[in-house]
Amino acid sequence: MDTAWQEIRRRHPDVPEPAGTTASGDGPDPTRCATLRTGREFTRDGALTMELQFSAGTLRHGSRANLQALLHHAAHGLARRHGAKEVSSRYRWHNKHFARIARELGLTPPPRATPVAGMPTAASVTPRQPGGAR
Repeated sequence: MDTAWQEIRRRHPDVPEPAGTTASGDGPDPTRCATLRTGREFTRDGALTMELQFSAGTLRHGSRANLQALLHHAAHGLARRHGAKEVSSRYRWHNKHFARIARELGLTPPPRATPVAGMPTAASVTPRQPGGAR
């Protein structure tokens, strides 16, 4: 996970540094927005840092799902870095700002706002294939 996040940061330097934490238990599906938490952020050595929380069970969902989740949360991190409000006032919906940032990271957002909690990432953002196909 750390290597993948660092590669994302190499390509998109404004993505915040991660602070990886682990959760006990089997771990939820990484394609759910709330799985890799971005709710906690703090400053470390003067830089914005985001918590990425996952469990060993998260890995069982495969590399594609985990990479997709990392890109999704990198989009949240970029929004926070640039002061863009990427979710609704009650943190229930991803909005057009999230969609724009997700595109910058190579994801294809849905055509309209999607629920934040409980909505699989696969339904809300999908990786673009070379040439722009999904």
